Amino acid sequence: MQNQFFKWPVKKRSREYDNETIGHARAPAIRGRKIDRLSNEQLKRRELTFHNGRVFDSKGNRFDTRDSTEKMIGRPRVKTDKANFIMTGNGKIRVDKHPTVGKRHHTSLARKGGAVAGAGKIAVYNGHLVDVTDESGHYKTTRKMMKNVERQFKENGINTTGKFTRFFS
Repeated sequence: MQNQFFKWPVKKRSREYDNETIGHARAPAIRGRKIDRLSNEQLKRRELTFHNGRVFDSKGNRFDTRDSTEKMIGRPRVKTDKANFIMTGNGKIRVDKHPTVGKRHHTSLARKGGAVAGAGKIAVYNGHLVDVTDESGHYKTTRKMMKNVERQFKENGINTTGKFTRFFS
């Protein structure tokens, strides 16, 4: 869906997840749980910036995902090296290094769980982009969307060579 106010075309989350906004998660193990919707301030704190070919968090520190974790309902939190990310229609990249299935998903990074220009998982080590995938069941990210994400990174001076290689869609 193209919007005249957006730089990039956006896509709504998959309809199968619509009930999450009213507190009815889809999967049986998490049914009835309400998905977090972050405030504007919380969203701003999750935005990445780019300088001199490096990725930085909202506080100006080099971004690093090696301390990322993920929690599944009924299981202990596990260490990963990737964070969930979305790209807004305006090209802002937001990340969540500690998602919890049934509580905080990719949709939590979009205003009111709305449409995005891209979504997936991202690995960044000490400000260097390492890997980007399209892993997002909520948005079912397309290859075209990922090409737009890659172009956004390139426009911000980030080396993307060989970084956008694993596609699940």
